[in-house]
Amino acid sequence: MNNLVVFGCSHTTGMGIEHPDSLRSPNAWPHVLGKLMNLNVINNGIEGSGCKETSYKVLNYDFHKNDVVVVLWPQIIRNCIIKKNSVIRLKPWETPYGNDLHADYWFKYFQSDSDDIFSNFMYITATEKMLENKVSSIIHSFDDTDDFLKIFETKKVLKSFYKKPFYSTYKKYGKGKDGIHLNEKAHKMFANDLYDHIKN
Repeated sequence: MNNLVVFGCSHTTGMGIEHPDSLRSPNAWPHVLGKLMNLNVINNGIEGSGCKETSYKVLNYDFHKNDVVVVLWPQIIRNCIIKKNSVIRLKPWETPYGNDLHADYWFKYFQSDSDDIFSNFMYITATEKMLENKVSSIIHSFDDTDDFLKIFETKKVLKSFYKKPFYSTYKKYGKGKDGIHLNEKAHKMFANDLYDHIKN
């Protein structure tokens, strides 16, 4: 059976959907989409990750030629420091002066919207280029704003991307048990719409 290999953040793992294994909910959108496509699902979502870490994980994954890859790119304000054996995540909700001094210093002295847009555009387009001859197909989807998506519409560098941002589009279906992430119905509707996009 061919694989549906997915990457993203907590919206990909299904955090907030009630299930004993909260890190990999079978009711999250990857598993709903996998059933629709009749594909085995390999969920590589990492809670709290950003586009840089996601791209790093994609480019170091051992794909098979028949794999279908879907990336739900996280919010572009997130960043990370990639070390030899670890990743330090720089998350805006851990500032100011929270539990992570790395994040404090990053967002106080270095982070800028223009840099976020440029660097994440490069991570995403590099991922597309690296995978174009390695897998059956790669589909991009986004958790971020319409403004960031418009860049990809203008530049036309991605062969396949779903243009409706995950959170802002599907939050109308309700929040999950944690009151932050989206619920099971939102995941199901996203998976159905993404399936329609892939078929067409």
